[in-house]
Amino acid sequence: MLTSGCVAGIAVGVAIAAGPWMLYLWHAYGNPLGPFYNGVFQSPYFQPTNFADRRFLPKTTLQVIAYPFYFVLSRKRVVTESSGFREARFAVAYVLILAVMARALLDAYAARHSSAARGAGAMRLSRVDLALLVFAVVSYVVWQRQFSIYRYVIPLELLVPVLIYVLLSRLVASERRRILLLVMLLAGVVVCTRSARYRRVDWHPELFGTRADAASVPPTALLLIASREPVAFVVPAMPPSVRAVRIQSNIFRPELRTRLAEEIRAVVAAHQGPIRLLSHAKGRGEADRAVAAYGLRVVEGTCEQVPNHMDSGVELCVVGR
Repeated sequence: MLTSGCVAGIAVGVAIAAGPWMLYLWHAYGNPLGPFYNGVFQSPYFQPTNFADRRFLPKTTLQVIAYPFYFVLSRKRVVTESSGFREARFAVAYVLILAVMARALLDAYAARHSSAARGAGAMRLSRVDLALLVFAVVSYVVWQRQFSIYRYVIPLELLVPVLIYVLLSRLVASERRRILLLVMLLAGVVVCTRSARYRRVDWHPELFGTRADAASVPPTALLLIASREPVAFVVPAMPPSVRAVRIQSNIFRPELRTRLAEEIRAVVAAHQGPIRLLSHAKGRGEADRAVAAYGLRVVEGTCEQVPNHMDSGVELCVVGR
């Protein structure tokens, strides 16, 4: 009953929060999750594949088997963009799961060969504890297979300390010793943990603080967006009449043969007014190539930084035919 109630609650929450947007995507593009999982929905607007970010997937068989230990020991970017990140709780749970499996095998062997062991009644996991263990293991395996990006596994991260206690309850009979060992293990986790170091910005009266005057972007302009970096936050500062079209991103390229690509080409070809490019200094070469794919060019010497609180690399350039 509790499980069905949780599932129903999640379904209602998704329907309220995401339902209207998913319905719009379904009617407009034939994929309620577009462009994701288009291998399933087969919308002509997107590539007929299931997009996946494979940057952090395990690279070797050893990593597949022992990936949680790489979170702790490796100094490279294993599961996050931050090189200083370390996390130990999954490694602790991994060791305890192996210990519980070994204990279960020993208990089974003893019960098979000793009548005294059969009568002793070994410590067992309750149905709720077993459900938590199965959920954690299955969720971790699916996460590692699909993403291996740490921020996507944070809900499971919150449950792991509870799982550690559940596993200890299978291994340590004395509750006092169990609590003491739990405190020691979690203290070790805290000591080993190094949080991901993402850049933070100071608070301002305006969240983005973007400044873009009409001279930079005329009201009749077509704004082309080409960047793997997040730059679209600049668009609301443009005149309301400006039409923004993304021509390149981490999941879209001008050379794709999709209905979305065709419609973008039609918009660019039909526009008769001024054209501007919104991009990032990190990927100017890629942005220039994206513009060239539409028979356009970035006018040399016209790129200027867009003032804002978030990223000093955002640029605005004049585009000519």
